[in-house]
Amino acid sequence: MKKTNRILPTLITLVLLLLTTGCAGMGKTVERPEVSVVDMQIVEMRPLEAEFLLFLRIMNSNPFPLDLAELSCNLKIDGKHFATGMDNDRVQVPAFASEVVSVKVYASTVRMFSSLMDIIQSREHGSSRLFTYELSGTIRLDRQFAKTVAFHNKGELFLPGASY
Repeated sequence: MKKTNRILPTLITLVLLLLTTGCAGMGKTVERPEVSVVDMQIVEMRPLEAEFLLFLRIMNSNPFPLDLAELSCNLKIDGKHFATGMDNDRVQVPAFASEVVSVKVYASTVRMFSSLMDIIQSREHGSSRLFTYELSGTIRLDRQFAKTVAFHNKGELFLPGASY
């Protein structure tokens, strides 16, 4: 009976030690993926809302793949809110690689036309075709990390057909 009494606490201690060591090994630091706008396509225009497909490049600088479970984003153009969207298609971005994902985003047509008028008025004296964009949002990583990482990126869009 004495051997059994000593073995049980030792086994419990050993199992707990293995569990905590195993979990600590999974606590990898995740480098924040870089997310940038690649393209945007109009899907549908309705009287009060426009639907776009926003194509985003997700760059993974980690030495391991990232499993994306959800992505949400907000897009500003020339400092004005333009569109918001989210996607829950599961995508894996390989280690030291990138993937292009599409996200449905929605914009208020009233806000779009108001912003467009502001842009036209502010550019009446110039003919710049460059627009600034600001993309922000979050990516929820699946499986081994089960965490959410934020992203933020600024850039410029050249609109060849725009002539203000």
